[in-house]
Order: sequence, then C-alpha cells, then structure tokens
Amino acid sequence: MSQSLINPYIGSGRWWRGNTHTHTLASDGANAPQDVIRFYAEAGYHFLAITDHNLTLPLSEYDPCGLTLIEGEELTTPRTHVVGLGLDRTLPRGESTQNQIDLVREAGGLAIIAHPHWMGFTPDDLVPLEGHLAIELTNQVCFFLNGKGDSVAWWDHLLTQGRRCWGVSVDDCHDIARDGARGWVMVDAPTCNWSSLRAALLRGSFYASTGPQFQTISANDRRISFTTSPCVEVRIVGRGGAVIHRLTSETEQAYTVHFEAPDAEPYVRAEIEDAQGRRAWSQPFWKAA
Repeated sequence: MSQSLINPYIGSGRWWRGNTHTHTLASDGANAPQDVIRFYAEAGYHFLAITDHNLTLPLSEYDPCGLTLIEGEELTTPRTHVVGLGLDRTLPRGESTQNQIDLVREAGGLAIIAHPHWMGFTPDDLVPLEGHLAIELTNQVCFFLNGKGDSVAWWDHLLTQGRRCWGVSVDDCHDIARDGARGWVMVDAPTCNWSSLRAALLRGSFYASTGPQFQTISANDRRISFTTSPCVEVRIVGRGGAVIHRLTSETEQAYTVHFEAPDAEPYVRAEIEDAQGRRAWSQPFWKAA
C-alpha cells in the first residue's frame, strides 16, 4: 500500500522573508549593526538574525525598523562553524560540529550547519551529526570567497541516507553592498514573531531561495502541489538528487504543478529556476512512517 507524504507546510497564507546568517562590525562585518538592520528593512525583509562570530549581540538597543530581530551567533573555530538562532547569551565556541550543535540546543536555540562545502566537509562528514535544524544550501559570501557556496549535493546525500534535516539559503552577509539580500528563507507562519517563526522553522514550513518564489506549496496523500513565480524550469528531485520530473520553457512563466510521487521514492522535493539562474528549493516531503 502507498504511504502518504508528510506535508511540512502550514498553509497560513502568510510568507515572511528573512536572513538567518548576518555579520556586523561587532565581529568581521563591514557595517554597523544599525546600518545592517536598516538595509534589510529597506530591502523588504520581515525578520533578520544577527549572528556575529562567537558573540550574541544584544539587539534591544537598536531600532528594528519594522523587522523582527533574532539574536544569534556563529559558533566559530578553524574547523567548524554552526549558526545558532534564538540565543540570549554568548556561547562557548565548542570543540566539534556536534558539540556546537549541542551547545545551541541546550541554550534553547536552533542550530544550522554553516557552509559545509566551504568548510571542506564531505557529505559523509555530515551523516553522523544530530539535532541540527538545517544545513546551508547556498551561502553567498562563500561564492565570493572561493566559489564553494553551493552545498545542495551535501543535502541530497543526507536525505538519501535518511537524515531528516531542512535546507536554508543565506547571505552570510559581511558587506551589505556586496553580499546583502542575495539568499534568504521564506517562512510560512501565521505571524512574524520569534515564537511563530521558530515553530514554523522546526516543522519545515519554509523554503530557501536566491530569487524565484513558491507562491503556494503543499502535499496531500502522494501528491505535491505548488504554484510559482515566473521561472524557466521546474524540477522534482528524489533519492540521490536525481531529477525525476522536469518542466521547462524558453521564456519565464508561472507554473502550477501537481505531481504524484512514485512509491519507490522515500522523499521528494521541488526546485525551481528563473532565467537568471537563481533557484528556490522546497523542503523535502517524506513518506509517512
């Protein structure tokens, strides 16, 4: 008998745009915290996490400019970086990736493995790790530094191994003129406060993007359904990162897609691309246990 897919999306009708990895002059960024906040507010973001290296910067003294501000930190050693969201204090740097994840969780935060390709991790290096919310699928400053900003293949390896984690796209902004507003998440949540955003992130009710949009997205039984902003390609991806269904057009068009996932696939996910080569990724839809 076919197993239904798990639908992570709340379907609230409200999408909130945010960046989960941002630096300021408080560590190695080029811009003052207030300038960073103002930039993202003017770029149309709804929430912003400030995650300086080995420092949880108190944000209550800054004008939020209409944003929901999330205090966080990038736990940083030469060998590993983990972003913690929703922290109320600076944490120890940690001794390993797993130790950093554990420190963030013990403090009540959400842990994201930062730029695994840039760090030199192999996909197998990530398989034993537990307790993290997500990995960074794309990291814009890493493209600038050495071209190793894409870790989507690492994600598919984890998913194929049965490791259930979500994917985010981030700026890792160090200079708003160079890195700002180039990668983000869109969170499906009723409201844009941290409690609501946190619950949606844990559930997987969000997608990652560097440009195009999923206007709606859901699953029912074995069918995933979604609508998109104008794009030139839609891909349904399954085990091993294999493209199991593809729709293309020579010019950008908005798509409405209904796809019946094959029974043999333990998970499927949707990926879209616009004419500029920018992409967006849904979270995986897993077979129900």
